[in-house]
Amino acid sequence: MSNYNGTSTSLLKFMGRKEFKYGFEDARAGKAWRNPEELPPYGDAVYERARHFAAACPQIDKIKEGRRVTDAAYYAFAKSYEEGEIL
Repeated sequence: MSNYNGTSTSLLKFMGRKEFKYGFEDARAGKAWRNPEELPPYGDAVYERARHFAAACPQIDKIKEGRRVTDAAYYAFAKSYEEGEIL
């Protein structure tokens, strides 16, 4: 998975970012979008994809178990991304 500056990262690392957690939780709670200024560089893209993931995969109730991304969340995100449900 590549981000805006051309570097690549693993899905697990991407999903492990705090911005992903914030986006997922905010979407599930029905909260408005956070101000991009509050997020670190490129954090807004991570946040946005997490919000898309929350909408595309309602069966996933949590992203992490402790400090690890759950297998269910990982595989659901990978499948949704591959199928174009998450841009």
